[in-house]
Amino acid sequence: MKNLITYLSTITLIITLLPTQGIAQTEDLPFSDVSTRHPNAEAITVLKAEGVLQGYEDGTFQPDRAMQRDEFTKTVLAGRGDGEQFAGKNCFPDITDGWSAPYICTALKEQVVQGNPDGLFHPERLINFAEAGKILALAYGQNIDSWSPDWYEPYARALESSTAIPTSIASFEHNVSRGEMAEMMWRLRNSITDKESKGYLNVKYPETTVNFASNTIEYAESCDDIRAVMMESSRGYGGRGIGIPEVMTLEDSASDSVAAPMAATRNQAGGVAEKSFSDTNVQVQGVDEADSVKTNGTHLFKLTNEGVVIVDTATMEITSTIDYLNDDNTVPRSMYLTDERLVVVAQRWEEGDKPFVHPNIADGGSFGGDIEPLVRIAPDYYDPGKQLV
Repeated sequence: MKNLITYLSTITLIITLLPTQGIAQTEDLPFSDVSTRHPNAEAITVLKAEGVLQGYEDGTFQPDRAMQRDEFTKTVLAGRGDGEQFAGKNCFPDITDGWSAPYICTALKEQVVQGNPDGLFHPERLINFAEAGKILALAYGQNIDSWSPDWYEPYARALESSTAIPTSIASFEHNVSRGEMAEMMWRLRNSITDKESKGYLNVKYPETTVNFASNTIEYAESCDDIRAVMMESSRGYGGRGIGIPEVMTLEDSASDSVAAPMAATRNQAGGVAEKSFSDTNVQVQGVDEADSVKTNGTHLFKLTNEGVVIVDTATMEITSTIDYLNDDNTVPRSMYLTDERLVVVAQRWEEGDKPFVHPNIADGGSFGGDIEPLVRIAPDYYDPGKQLV
């Protein structure tokens, strides 16, 4: 009986202490809705102490609320903390006068923002990571030293270099929350580089599992990881934090950038993991779409200017290559993959002063006698009144 009373007393004591511990955990936090367990708690606490962030009249910060474009621009510029004065109005048709006008107009003057193609700023719209990344990178003087056909890439790569992309950023369309804004501002303002961060490729390819922002060598865990690297390698990206086995260096490729970093898929025990893959660039079930990288789960097919490189996904070794006819006027564009056939779509042109008839199609060619010949007429001889067959 004595033991039972002691046991019940212990339970009562623990239950009584738990609420007290919860209060103690939040006593030193600046906002009532930001606990120590929140992923952005440290950033919010530091920036509040530095006078950068303000909460609401009810004592909350609402860290998980998505931000509007005007609120984000104002907070980022004001948070630089260099004592600058903000002034301006009527810098956009929808930014005339008001609390956000001085900050938005200053951002426009500094070329931190440009507005939308329709000439408006749209201050009420929720800001996504692509837009937020540009504003942060430019406002905080990040080194923008890369070019890309995707306007947002140089800014996202600059943030990656500063380890300033929170792991909660799911995609470039991701609406940035107040807590995520605080996290990125804190890292950039105070040069915080020891926190876990995502890489540009992780944001662009959310299905990847490798951390491309890591400074240590990691192994690909799925075909999605490999595909992301190979897709970007054809655009000149070599990757960071991914092992590059010597056997995978495609020295005979048309571009040095196709020396694609690839590593064997491994499990935690160090062996080869079970194969996992998703169809590449397939929007409609059962209908394949063009791409420069294809996989059927057992092999990976990479399109280059010289041919197709075929890689065994289990060993990550090149098993074979398919070379094209040596023809400078033929350029491969994309591939289609079915169960039994890989189709390469190429583009070919001829220069000269006479009409060109492709030899494989002329007089029916290998396509059969019922196929009409395809005639390509040089631009100088093009007659708008003549029907092309």
